[in-house]
Amino acid sequence: MIFDNIRRNLTAIFVSAFFALALFCSVTLLDIRQNGTIDREWACSVFSGLPDFIPANASVAVSIALLLLTGLLLYKINMEHLSVKSREHLLVFLWIIQTGGFTFLHVPTEAHFAAIFILCSCDSLFHISKKTIGYSEVFMSAMYLGLASVFCSIAAYLFVAYIIALYRFKYVTFRDWAIAVVGFLMPFYFSSLVSFFVSGSWSYPIRVTLSNLVPEFPVVFPDFSAMQIVFVTLVLLLTLAKILAEMKFGEGLSQKTISSNLIFSIFLLFSVVLFVVFASKSKSILMIIFTFATPLLRVLFVIIKKNFLANLIFAILAACSFACLFF
Repeated sequence: MIFDNIRRNLTAIFVSAFFALALFCSVTLLDIRQNGTIDREWACSVFSGLPDFIPANASVAVSIALLLLTGLLLYKINMEHLSVKSREHLLVFLWIIQTGGFTFLHVPTEAHFAAIFILCSCDSLFHISKKTIGYSEVFMSAMYLGLASVFCSIAAYLFVAYIIALYRFKYVTFRDWAIAVVGFLMPFYFSSLVSFFVSGSWSYPIRVTLSNLVPEFPVVFPDFSAMQIVFVTLVLLLTLAKILAEMKFGEGLSQKTISSNLIFSIFLLFSVVLFVVFASKSKSILMIIFTFATPLLRVLFVIIKKNFLANLIFAILAACSFACLFF
């Protein structure tokens, strides 16, 4: 398949991904040159309303760095926790294709930081084994999810999916529940301390987060173009195809790989529901959907044995994503 010749060369993968992402973001850079400004969305975060000190051009560079870091975490999780070792390089390229077609993701949003901490949470979670106690992993994975919720308030709802995932990896006791809750709340404790010394209001992070967790009705969907809707629909259909195909492909996989793929599917389902309910507050939640869809899409390309079909689907995804920038 395309790029198979560099699948074991991490440097080549990320250099190629950088140039691909730079090509997508060049459209935003041209728009900045013409208009001088760019829309930045921090609508559902403790940090919303803070002054933006980053120039427009530098914002694009920061976004590229954060997106590449997220791609690296996706690659790391796959290599350390999943037994499917074929076409792992596609994780990075599929991630770039999904996020590159949406110009509002070409500058840092709350979802950029939330996605990184969510993946750190998954990485810690996947280290838990039924053969070990794993209290430190429970605490760290919950704490990372709490950090994600500080940056993107809606990510707090993923704590429900996290608890479901925890039961998949170990026998959960009351102590696990207590450790998970304390770990999740720890970032809010420290953010409240910072808020108290900066503004005199210790409750600000908690009040903002709770306010953002209340959905607004009727729901107003973001103004996506027809091509963007087609692309997102295509991604979700391919993800569904993977879930159906894996019922047969799953034979022979390790229990940990099966559990990890199931966890990504559960998180993806929760993310889609959150996007539908909270779309009027933050369209950047779409990035969290892509975070969980990427590992599942990559498995689909592993299942597809015919290179011609795999290359065709990959080319269609890339073309649709690039078309989203103009139509």
